[in-house]
This record gives sequence, C-alpha cells and structure tokens, in this order.
Amino acid sequence: MTAGNGTRRFAEFFSTLALEAVPARVQDMGRWLMVDTLGCLAAGAQAAPAPAIGHVAALFAGRPGASQAGQPAAQGTMRAAYANARFANLLDFDETYPVGVHFGIGAVSAAIAAAEAHACTPRDLLAGVIAGYEAGARMACAVGPMMQVEDGKVAGFSPVWGVAAPVVVAACVAYARTTGLDAATLRQALGIAGANIPLPIGRKWSEAEHLPDVKYCDAGWCAATALHGIESALAGLTGFADILDGPGGIPEACGAAMPAPEQLHDGLGARWHLPDLTFKPWPCCRFMHAPLSALDRILSRHGVQPADIREIVIHTGPLADSRRFRNASPRTFASHQFSYAHVVAMMALGVPSGPRWFDPAIAHSPAALALRDKVRIERLARADDFAGAMVDNQIRAMPGGATVRTAASTWTLECDYADGDPWDESSRYGPEQVRRKFEGIVGAARARPLLAWLFDDASSLAPLSRFIRESNDAS
Repeated sequence: MTAGNGTRRFAEFFSTLALEAVPARVQDMGRWLMVDTLGCLAAGAQAAPAPAIGHVAALFAGRPGASQAGQPAAQGTMRAAYANARFANLLDFDETYPVGVHFGIGAVSAAIAAAEAHACTPRDLLAGVIAGYEAGARMACAVGPMMQVEDGKVAGFSPVWGVAAPVVVAACVAYARTTGLDAATLRQALGIAGANIPLPIGRKWSEAEHLPDVKYCDAGWCAATALHGIESALAGLTGFADILDGPGGIPEACGAAMPAPEQLHDGLGARWHLPDLTFKPWPCCRFMHAPLSALDRILSRHGVQPADIREIVIHTGPLADSRRFRNASPRTFASHQFSYAHVVAMMALGVPSGPRWFDPAIAHSPAALALRDKVRIERLARADDFAGAMVDNQIRAMPGGATVRTAASTWTLECDYADGDPWDESSRYGPEQVRRKFEGIVGAARARPLLAWLFDDASSLAPLSRFIRESNDAS
C-alpha cells in the first residue's frame, strides 16, 4: 500500500461510518458495551482511588458541557473524558478484547464527552461508540498480543509491549465520528494523537509484584491524548498523515512480537469486531477468568461453604503465572485485581462481584485472609498450547481450571473458555447476563431508566447525563 494510503483509508472509513451500514447485531453490541462500561464507571467511582483521580482530572479544562461521574454540573470535555475512562477501568471490570486489551472505555468515554459537548444525537453517540470500538479492535489485532510463541507454545511475554495504542485510537475515532469530523481532519488527529501514545510499559508491569495505580496504562490519559489530537487538528496543526503505515507506523512501533498491520484494513465494512468482545463477570484480570469460571461452577454446583474448604488449587495458563498473580498479600489497590489468592477468597466468601471486593474491611477480614492461605497455584501444562487456537491475532481458548478440596470430597474442573467469552454457548454473555451485571452494580431502580433510554429511539442525552452525574464519586 502506498505510503499514507493505509491511514487515509482508515480515516475515510471510520469518519463516514453510517449506522445504516452497521448490522443490527453489531449495533446491539454497541449498546451493551455502553451499558457494561457505564456500570464499570459507576463501580469505579465508588472505589478508594476515586477522590485522587477526581483531583487529577480537575487539572484538565476543555470544551464545556460534558458529564463526569460524581460531579453534579457539566465539566470540560477533557476533564470528563479523562476521569470517566479512568474510573471505568479502575476495577479491571471492563470488557476485554481477545488480544488481551481494554479499549471500550476509551471509545465510550470519548463518544459521550463529544456527544454532550457538541449537542449530538443519541444516534451520533452510538455511531461514535461503534466506530471507536471497531477502530480500537483493528489496532489491537494489528499490534498483536503481548506474548511470544516458540514451536507453537506460548513462551512468555514480549520483551517490549504495551496496551495504550488501541485506547488512544478508539477514543480518537469515537470522538471524531460522534461529532462528524471529516476524514482529512481525523487523519491529522490520528497522526498527532498517535505520536503521543504513552510508552509501552508492559514489561515493567509483567515483572512487578506490587502494581501501581496507573496500571498497564492510564486509560484516562489515553482518552486525553485522543482529545488533544482532535483539538490540535481542528486548530490547523498537522501530524504524521501516515501514522499507521510502514515499519515506523503504530502497529510495529509498539514492539509486540507478532504485529499484523494488515488487520487495520482487511474486511473493512464486512468484518465486525464488536461481537468478539468478552464481558467480565469478576473485577480482575481477564487472563484469570477461565480458572475462576471453573471455580465458580464447582462452588455453586456443590454448595461449598467457606468453612468446609481445606484447599483450592488454581490451574493457570502461562500469561497468568507471574509474580503478580501468585502474590498472596497484595499491597496496592491494583494488585488485588491480579492476585489469585485475593479473588478466590472473594468468590469463596460469596462477596458480590464489584466494588465490595476492594473494601478493606472485607478484603482483609480474618475470613478472607484464612482463605488466601488455602490457595495454591499450579501451571496447567496444556494451557501453553492455546496459541494454536488463535484467529486474527485473537486469543480464543485459554484453558484453566480449579480443584476444591473439603474433608468430604474433591472436585476438579477445567474450562477452555471463560464465562463471558463469545466463542462457546456455555460461556457466551447475552443481554440478560450483561443486564444482571449492570443491575448488580447500580441497582435495578437506577438501571431501569438508563436501559429504557438506550434501547428506545431516544432524542435526548439527558437521561445519560443524569446517570453519569449521579454516580457516587466520594470526591
């Protein structure tokens, strides 16, 4: 492809994407992505780091008129987009695209900020969310997963990797499409935002045991980077018009071991990525979810009580077998989301999935600490082979399992797919499961009007703005 043509084609497709050209099932997935992200946003706004994030967000100004979780009055778009993206990723409860990255938070937070600030319609908002997610998914597939494969087996993480690029691209495209930005301006915006993508810090993250609050990337900063690119382009500033192309383009510059730049363009308009997203039942790293799915089924099927448990063995795969996953005494807020011992204790105690998993009174209670001591982690040998089941750089089957021992019985179960994965009927999440998750976070009474608004032919953004502003930010 001629230099710059790939970036041009990408910008032209997404800037002109019409809802009428999007299949109904993809439109519905866009709506459920918004539901799930708004639930995660509301949950994150209740968490311990929320006041600090609100303080940082106050550093940003921007075009007025957007809603920020926990703030009763309209805020600047940059401030709202930063805070909402960060809140929505705070618990690691947000959807995951099967390359192993989250970027729906970028698409949804940027599209909402754009729609409110520019008085766009709900249909504009939905088109922006869909365009942003699809663009982020294509960038994720083009960069590729953060692992190395040798002789068909996963050999560990790439020496260099990061997950910020899809978030920045998703947010940039979502804002642009929501507001009807033309292709030439979007191309410049991508060039500017793309040149300012946060450093690929994944190796530091892979090797750390006690994890920083900014996690693998600050989703809020990624959203702010995108809005900076948009506003710069609108002001007439220029960027790299070929930012997606060639060896120096974003996919290969991010350093992953298996880049596939053709994924940016192959099947545009025919191949849709939203149906491939994975919803999360539990607020923790997606790489842990297959063993946790097995554990959840054992606990529920056999009515296992915490006092009866003598040992729980987690059979994990290669991407969830480093120090942060084996850390039985997490110290930081983020470390709890990657500690098998902690999340197993929360599940075994029956703590409702969501913010309460991070309540110190529960997480560090005598009952939780006692259960942590009963958790052992083993490597599941066959899980190293999951690279053979990958499609278009997507991780499909990622086997894991669990064993529960009581005085009376021992149960072992393995799952190739995690609950919320779309690849198998036994694990696929439909509207009812996403609705239950959302209602579990915000309550049925609060969920009902938002869901009615989202699935009706709404003409106003007011119910959405009200929902976000009433989210409980302790700041």
